[in-house]
Amino acid sequence: MCADSNMCLMLMHPNSKFAVPPPEEDASHLNENSNIPAALMSDVEHAFVRSNDGNFIAIDRYLIQNRKEGRAKAEQIIGVLGDGFVPLTILKNEKGEESILANFTCSYGGAHSPATVILMKGDKSFQEHYHELGTKYNSPFSTNGDRFRTMLILCEELRYDKSLSRHPPLVLSSQDGKFHLRIGSSFYSLVH
Repeated sequence: MCADSNMCLMLMHPNSKFAVPPPEEDASHLNENSNIPAALMSDVEHAFVRSNDGNFIAIDRYLIQNRKEGRAKAEQIIGVLGDGFVPLTILKNEKGEESILANFTCSYGGAHSPATVILMKGDKSFQEHYHELGTKYNSPFSTNGDRFRTMLILCEELRYDKSLSRHPPLVLSSQDGKFHLRIGSSFYSLVH
Protein backbone atom coordinates (compact mmCIF):
# COMPACT_ATOMS: atom_id res chain seq x y z
CA MET A 1 0.00 0.00 0.00
CA CYS A 2 1.24 3.46 -0.89
CA ALA A 3 0.25 6.28 1.45
CA ASP A 4 1.48 9.11 -0.77
CA SER A 5 -0.47 9.68 -4.00
CA ASN A 6 2.53 11.19 -5.82
CA MET A 7 4.66 8.17 -4.98
CA CYS A 8 1.83 5.86 -6.03
CA LEU A 9 1.67 7.61 -9.40
CA MET A 10 5.39 7.22 -9.88
CA LEU A 11 5.36 3.53 -9.01
CA MET A 12 2.47 2.60 -11.27
CA HIS A 13 3.50 -0.03 -13.73
CA PRO A 14 2.53 0.97 -17.29
CA ASN A 15 0.50 -2.24 -17.72
CA SER A 16 -1.32 -2.13 -14.37
CA LYS A 17 -3.83 0.15 -12.72
CA PHE A 18 -2.33 -0.66 -9.31
CA ALA A 19 0.69 1.01 -7.70
CA VAL A 20 3.39 -1.64 -7.50
CA PRO A 21 7.16 -1.48 -7.08
CA PRO A 22 8.62 -1.46 -10.59
CA PRO A 23 10.60 -4.48 -11.72
CA GLU A 24 14.36 -3.98 -11.54
CA GLU A 25 14.67 -3.67 -15.33
CA ASP A 26 12.21 -0.76 -15.26
CA ALA A 27 14.25 1.27 -12.79
CA SER A 28 17.50 3.06 -13.51
CA HIS A 29 20.24 3.46 -10.95
CA LEU A 30 23.59 5.16 -11.34
CA ASN A 31 25.12 2.58 -9.04
CA GLU A 32 24.30 -0.83 -10.52
CA ASN A 33 25.29 -2.54 -7.24
CA SER A 34 22.47 -0.76 -5.44
CA ASN A 35 19.25 -2.61 -4.70
CA ILE A 36 17.07 0.26 -3.49
CA PRO A 37 13.48 -0.74 -2.75
CA ALA A 38 11.88 2.36 -4.26
CA ALA A 39 8.45 1.62 -2.77
CA LEU A 40 9.51 1.51 0.87
CA MET A 41 9.03 5.11 1.95
CA SER A 42 8.60 6.66 5.35
CA ASP A 43 9.01 9.98 7.14
CA VAL A 44 7.74 12.20 4.36
CA GLU A 45 8.19 15.96 4.32
CA HIS A 46 6.21 17.94 1.78
CA ALA A 47 8.76 20.23 0.19
CA PHE A 48 7.20 22.07 -2.79
CA VAL A 49 10.42 23.93 -3.54
CA ARG A 50 11.36 25.13 -7.03
CA SER A 51 14.93 25.04 -8.35
CA ASN A 52 16.69 28.32 -9.08
CA ASP A 53 16.21 27.85 -12.84
CA GLY A 54 12.46 27.22 -12.35
CA ASN A 55 12.57 23.90 -14.22
CA PHE A 56 12.15 21.43 -11.32
CA ILE A 57 9.86 21.23 -8.30
CA ALA A 58 10.74 19.04 -5.32
CA ILE A 59 7.40 17.68 -4.13
CA ASP A 60 8.40 15.54 -1.14
CA ARG A 61 11.53 14.60 0.77
CA TYR A 62 11.69 11.09 2.22
CA LEU A 63 13.71 8.88 4.47
CA ILE A 64 13.94 5.57 2.62
CA GLN A 65 14.65 2.32 4.44
CA ASN A 66 17.35 0.47 2.50
CA ARG A 67 18.81 -2.88 3.51
CA LYS A 68 21.97 -3.61 1.53
CA GLU A 69 23.06 -7.15 0.88
CA GLY A 70 25.22 -8.53 3.68
CA ARG A 71 24.01 -5.99 6.25
CA ALA A 72 21.67 -6.95 9.06
CA LYS A 73 20.34 -3.47 9.67
CA ALA A 74 18.57 -1.20 7.21
CA GLU A 75 19.98 2.26 6.56
CA GLN A 76 17.97 5.41 6.02
CA ILE A 77 18.71 7.15 2.74
CA ILE A 78 17.46 10.62 1.93
CA GLY A 79 15.44 10.89 -1.28
CA VAL A 80 13.43 13.53 -3.12
CA LEU A 81 10.33 13.02 -5.23
CA GLY A 82 9.91 15.74 -7.83
CA ASP A 83 8.94 16.69 -11.33
CA GLY A 84 10.56 18.69 -14.07
CA PHE A 85 13.82 19.04 -15.90
CA VAL A 86 17.12 18.41 -14.10
CA PRO A 87 20.64 18.17 -15.53
CA LEU A 88 21.07 14.52 -16.44
CA THR A 89 22.51 12.41 -19.22
CA ILE A 90 20.78 9.33 -20.63
CA LEU A 91 23.31 6.84 -21.95
CA LYS A 92 22.65 3.84 -24.16
CA ASN A 93 24.96 0.82 -24.32
CA GLU A 94 25.61 -1.44 -27.32
CA LYS A 95 22.59 -3.60 -26.36
CA GLY A 96 20.33 -0.54 -26.40
CA GLU A 97 19.91 -0.52 -22.60
CA GLU A 98 19.64 2.94 -21.08
CA SER A 99 21.24 4.25 -17.92
CA ILE A 100 20.83 7.64 -16.29
CA LEU A 101 23.66 9.81 -15.03
CA ALA A 102 22.74 12.71 -12.74
CA ASN A 103 24.83 15.81 -13.48
CA PHE A 104 24.29 17.20 -9.97
CA THR A 105 25.04 16.15 -6.40
CA CYS A 106 23.36 16.20 -2.99
CA SER A 107 24.66 17.82 0.16
CA TYR A 108 23.32 17.76 3.70
CA GLY A 109 25.23 19.68 6.33
CA GLY A 110 28.89 18.97 5.62
CA ALA A 111 28.21 15.67 3.83
CA HIS A 112 28.09 15.24 0.05
CA SER A 113 26.72 12.46 -2.14
CA PRO A 114 26.31 11.69 -5.81
CA ALA A 115 22.67 11.75 -6.89
CA THR A 116 20.90 8.75 -8.35
CA VAL A 117 17.89 9.49 -10.56
CA ILE A 118 15.06 6.98 -11.04
CA LEU A 119 12.69 7.99 -13.85
CA MET A 120 9.22 6.67 -14.60
CA LYS A 121 9.27 3.92 -17.21
CA GLY A 122 6.81 4.10 -20.07
CA ASP A 123 6.25 2.35 -23.36
CA LYS A 124 9.11 4.23 -25.04
CA SER A 125 12.73 4.88 -24.09
CA PHE A 126 13.74 7.18 -21.24
CA GLN A 127 15.30 9.45 -23.86
CA GLU A 128 11.99 9.77 -25.73
CA HIS A 129 9.80 10.23 -22.64
CA TYR A 130 12.19 12.67 -20.93
CA HIS A 131 13.61 14.75 -23.81
CA GLU A 132 11.59 14.29 -26.99
CA LEU A 133 7.90 13.82 -26.23
CA GLY A 134 5.63 16.60 -25.03
CA THR A 135 7.66 19.36 -26.70
CA LYS A 136 4.46 21.02 -27.92
CA TYR A 137 3.76 22.06 -24.30
CA ASN A 138 5.64 25.15 -23.19
CA SER A 139 6.61 23.65 -19.84
CA PRO A 140 9.63 21.91 -18.28
CA PHE A 141 7.28 19.60 -16.34
CA SER A 142 5.53 16.31 -17.07
CA THR A 143 2.47 16.81 -19.22
CA ASN A 144 -0.38 14.88 -20.71
CA GLY A 145 1.74 14.82 -23.86
CA ASP A 146 3.51 11.56 -22.94
CA ARG A 147 6.42 13.39 -21.28
CA PHE A 148 7.59 11.61 -18.12
CA ARG A 149 9.65 13.88 -15.91
CA THR A 150 8.47 12.66 -12.51
CA MET A 151 11.49 11.22 -10.71
CA LEU A 152 12.89 9.95 -7.47
CA ILE A 153 16.31 11.38 -6.60
CA LEU A 154 18.33 9.32 -4.14
CA CYS A 155 21.23 10.68 -2.11
CA GLU A 156 22.67 7.29 -1.19
CA GLU A 157 25.71 8.47 0.78
CA LEU A 158 23.86 10.92 3.03
CA ARG A 159 22.91 9.69 6.50
CA TYR A 160 20.03 10.92 8.63
CA ASP A 161 21.15 11.69 12.19
CA LYS A 162 18.31 10.87 14.60
CA SER A 163 20.09 12.64 17.45
CA LEU A 164 19.53 16.07 15.89
CA SER A 165 16.40 18.01 16.76
CA ARG A 166 16.70 20.24 13.69
CA HIS A 167 18.39 19.00 10.56
CA PRO A 168 20.43 20.89 7.98
CA PRO A 169 18.86 21.69 4.61
CA LEU A 170 19.19 19.24 1.75
CA VAL A 171 20.80 20.88 -1.28
CA LEU A 172 20.78 19.55 -4.85
CA SER A 173 23.25 21.42 -7.04
CA SER A 174 25.14 21.12 -10.32
CA GLN A 175 28.83 21.94 -10.35
CA ASP A 176 28.29 25.04 -12.51
CA GLY A 177 25.53 26.30 -10.17
CA LYS A 178 22.94 26.57 -12.96
CA PHE A 179 20.79 24.01 -11.14
CA HIS A 180 20.37 24.60 -7.42
CA LEU A 181 17.60 23.61 -5.03
CA ARG A 182 17.46 23.88 -1.25
CA ILE A 183 14.92 22.02 0.84
CA GLY A 184 14.72 23.67 4.26
CA SER A 185 15.44 21.92 7.51
CA SER A 186 12.13 20.63 8.72
CA PHE A 187 12.82 17.00 9.62
CA TYR A 188 12.25 17.30 13.37
CA SER A 189 12.61 14.84 16.18
CA LEU A 190 12.34 15.30 19.93
CA VAL A 191 15.58 14.99 21.85
CA HIS A 192 15.12 13.84 25.46
